[in-house]
Amino acid sequence: MSGIGVGATIDGRDPKSKTELREALRDRPAAVEFYSTALVGEHVNKRFTGETLPEDVRLDVTGPNPYNARHWWANVELTTSKGLRFDSKKIPAAKPATAAGDGKPGAVKLTGLTFNQVQALRETLTQADLENVTITPTTATFATDARTALHMVEEAKDTAAAEFGGTGHPVQSLHAPIRKLRALAGVA
Repeated sequence: MSGIGVGATIDGRDPKSKTELREALRDRPAAVEFYSTALVGEHVNKRFTGETLPEDVRLDVTGPNPYNARHWWANVELTTSKGLRFDSKKIPAAKPATAAGDGKPGAVKLTGLTFNQVQALRETLTQADLENVTITPTTATFATDARTALHMVEEAKDTAAAEFGGTGHPVQSLHAPIRKLRALAGVA
């Protein structure tokens, strides 16, 4: 079985622990993305989600970040005979994908937002958009799919840029939420 050196993200952020990665693979495989760290060869720029893992390929995960925080290592593999395994232990079959933690199908949750990012979302989204978004001090949960949420925030950023200019708050504070939504929506 071949192995690929990878990093992993959950909802666009680095997993804090192996346990968090294992639980996300079990409960929300679509929220987990693996990205190759290879600089040359056939594995350059390869990406997989917890739902699109290749069979009979071992992913050698370095976490929480393979470039600047190498604190733990794990092996993830999907085999025809043994199913999905994490550090050689079987992971139960994945549950159907739901929202990132809120139980609503199709919802998207952004976590780890800063005060300015949360303020920018509150200030730039329309009232109609805000009815479909639950905002806390560090999270924003959109009651839509990732692409619709991305479109909503990009439109708000464009409107704010036309009104306030393209530099400074609130426009600059929307870049990180947009990057997270792009990753969740699978948009480059």
